[in-house]
Amino acid sequence: LFRSRVAGGEGTLQEADEQEERREQQGRDKRRALQDGAALRVNRAEERLKNQRTVFVGNLPISFTKGMLRALFRGYGAIESVRFRSVARAEPDLSRKVAAIQRKVHPNRKSLHAYVVFLQQSD
Repeated sequence: LFRSRVAGGEGTLQEADEQEERREQQGRDKRRALQDGAALRVNRAEERLKNQRTVFVGNLPISFTKGMLRALFRGYGAIESVRFRSVARAEPDLSRKVAAIQRKVHPNRKSLHAYVVFLQQSD
């Protein structure tokens, strides 16, 4: 009888420990979610500001380079970054990034697009 009570008591202690651990984990998860939510709000705000400093440039010849774009837009302010988009790969097993860097574009493709991001917003 004593052994069964002790065994039963150990089970309840173990259950209590497990419950406490679950509550602590839920608290940690909740704090992490709040921090992530705050980070998302900050990231969205930063993204909106960055979008205001971004210019879309379309129908560029395939031969256009980042240096050429920087030289073209340098007169409008300091440039943070230049990104090429809409690069159709010549080889399907080649990643889009590598295709853009190596300029291995589909032979039927005659143009591409770019985004120029300035350091500061200008009027």
